[in-house]
Amino acid sequence: MKKYWLLLGLLWITGSVQARVIVVDPNGDVPTITLAINMATPGDTVKILPGIYEEQIELDKDIIVMGSGYENTILTGPFDPVVNMTAGVLQWVRITSLSGSGVFLKGGVLRNVVIQNCAKNGVYMESADADILNSVIVYNGWHGIWLQDESTVNVINSIVRDNGRRDIDSPGLGGVGRIFLSHVFAGSWRVGQGSAINTFNKDPQFRGRYDFRLSGNSPAIDAGNPSILDPDGSISDIGYFGGPHAPTFPVVTRLELIPLEDGGVRVKAYGRANF
Repeated sequence: MKKYWLLLGLLWITGSVQARVIVVDPNGDVPTITLAINMATPGDTVKILPGIYEEQIELDKDIIVMGSGYENTILTGPFDPVVNMTAGVLQWVRITSLSGSGVFLKGGVLRNVVIQNCAKNGVYMESADADILNSVIVYNGWHGIWLQDESTVNVINSIVRDNGRRDIDSPGLGGVGRIFLSHVFAGSWRVGQGSAINTFNKDPQFRGRYDFRLSGNSPAIDAGNPSILDPDGSISDIGYFGGPHAPTFPVVTRLELIPLEDGGVRVKAYGRANF
């Protein structure tokens, strides 16, 4: 019996140290996102360094693929779509398709991404079950989010506006897709099956057309789902810079004052960073 316990312990230790971070560097040993995804196994993280990546990406594993911010990591090209996604997490990137849709989403999680200026749809879904969190989907030629068949999507704390057709929609009378919106800013949407909770046609007041930071008086600040917090512990902002996975530099989340014997005070700060 002791030998079996030892074997199980060794297997657990081996599994826990296998998760890796694979760095995509245009000038390094792993120059493409596709190569990094092919190398990755479930649990790994693919970190994409700044650059413009013209490649069609297949994300079909339970891995995290993270860019270096929408300002720095751009996935683009004459592809329809740029990203085929059935599993995993994609975050901190900007996606633009020059000839088609940005993401063909059949599963997984899009979080803290910007999808803009795609020739067709920002996100196209077919027979899918997926989540879109704290993202910005704007200025696409057709729909922001388009659901086909019996797809289900949860759109939370996101901004979907100023797309060429309806911002969130599914075909047919009343829609056939199940759409669940929570704390979303959208210009137009149609929920045939599902629900829309605290969803508004409001201007989020970005700092610029392509600067998706929120201005100081934006109605999207601290307006997200109250159960989802920003890194500083406040209620999540709606959009790219909100939520627990917002791309932030270190922020102080708690201060602890420790009295000293000489009458002084020592300040101990706790912080968090996502980069």
